[in-house]
Amino acid sequence: MTTFLVGQRYRNRKGEYEVLEIKNNEMKVCYDDGQEQMLTLSFQARIFENMQREEMLSKSKKLPMKPQNQQFYWSLGFLLARKPNLIAFIPQHALRAFEDDFHDTTGRELSDNEKGIIIHPPKTDKRWYELRVTFTARANELYLLNFGDDINIVEGSPDNKLWNINNNCFFLRLLEFNFSTGSQQDKTNIEGAIPNQYLDAFKEGYSKGLED
Repeated sequence: MTTFLVGQRYRNRKGEYEVLEIKNNEMKVCYDDGQEQMLTLSFQARIFENMQREEMLSKSKKLPMKPQNQQFYWSLGFLLARKPNLIAFIPQHALRAFEDDFHDTTGRELSDNEKGIIIHPPKTDKRWYELRVTFTARANELYLLNFGDDINIVEGSPDNKLWNINNNCFFLRLLEFNFSTGSQQDKTNIEGAIPNQYLDAFKEGYSKGLED
């Protein structure tokens, strides 16, 4: 895992920053525009390593005609076209942890009227928050999608062609790309977060998703 050091520069989907202070599992950083923010070390390490991995794949000369990253962004475009619904099921005792992860990912506080957030009452038997992405697709379209080896698509409702991705890391990664909790997605904001070299693949997947 990436080791963060005070005075060194790193980056996330929001931009480059310098580490000002580290305390426990949090660090205070300053972005190039002067904005300061508290970030969670473990989550930022995952973002930093994901971005490095994407760059390595894009520069490799041994990639097949459709490298994994192109497939991922094509799939992301398809997903957006199918009006995904991002739902967070959160027991009361895990709310603060989710709020911290949400803030680290989006750079803003979780609002009281945030869509797609379901808070379970105290003493629920859920141990931690569960994040789910739902979307519609025909069964014979699923082979087109590749969100990564560790991302599984499971059947939600066969009558409505509804499918679920129950994966906390994938949900949070969608937030990195400006997806919103709930079912209302802003295509312009999401496109703005897609790396330029994968924008064509993203748009191609989006167009395919509109063919339903």
